[in-house]
Amino acid sequence: MVSTEMDGTSARVTLGSLTDEVVATKFRYLKTTGETVETVVLSSEKEVLLPNAQQWKYYEYQSAFCAAEGIDTVWTGNWMRSPYPIASRVDDKTATVTVTDNQIRGSFMPNLILDGIKDDGNSRWFSSNDASYRGLFPKILVIDTKRNGDNAMTFNHFVFYQDPDPDRQDKRFIKNVDIFIGDTKFNPNDTNNYSRSFGDPVATLSLNKFDPIQETVLKEPKRGRYVAIVFLDSHDKSGFIDLWELDAFGFVSNSAN
Repeated sequence: MVSTEMDGTSARVTLGSLTDEVVATKFRYLKTTGETVETVVLSSEKEVLLPNAQQWKYYEYQSAFCAAEGIDTVWTGNWMRSPYPIASRVDDKTATVTVTDNQIRGSFMPNLILDGIKDDGNSRWFSSNDASYRGLFPKILVIDTKRNGDNAMTFNHFVFYQDPDPDRQDKRFIKNVDIFIGDTKFNPNDTNNYSRSFGDPVATLSLNKFDPIQETVLKEPKRGRYVAIVFLDSHDKSGFIDLWELDAFGFVSNSAN
């Protein structure tokens, strides 16, 4: 399993590469009603939806094999537990988003990156168009999930959404990014000493101009109340950053079983 996150009321499981002998996979998971259910999918499926799955819970899976020259299908004897619980997005109803001072253009406010709207140009964060500020880097965006201690989220997957219009590749500005997670509040104006203040990034990635949706899966999930996204530069000579949506996926370990 590559990743498992809530997509609406279902959990979406993205499958990794399977061997030729695998013919089907059975999933067992907990629904929001408290009922445990099973579903079977063929190996040809690359994604699986688990309807009405309960977030932050582990699920189990079991594969059926048939040898290349065999005629019988054999299910593995034991259920395997998912590597991580089912993740969900940061709750935009409680979380707050701040950015480096003077890095907001008009009504394109930072909190709009968490509203779940990925294809509306009116619902995004756009950095400053003021000549005094637009070329300044780094630009830092901080998410405060408002979840502390054992109730803090453990993050494992981030998805960046930019302009979805296939003819507007020149409007996808984000280039090199560092991601930090921690329990100490990040100061988005600490642009000179952020690496010392934030510690080590949990991920460093470079985004291209060709794909409107790009992502990173953390090698080691990290728990923390705060997430800092540090934009180091831009594909645009003026220094613009234009982020339509950010999916920060995580789970609460204290709620998993």
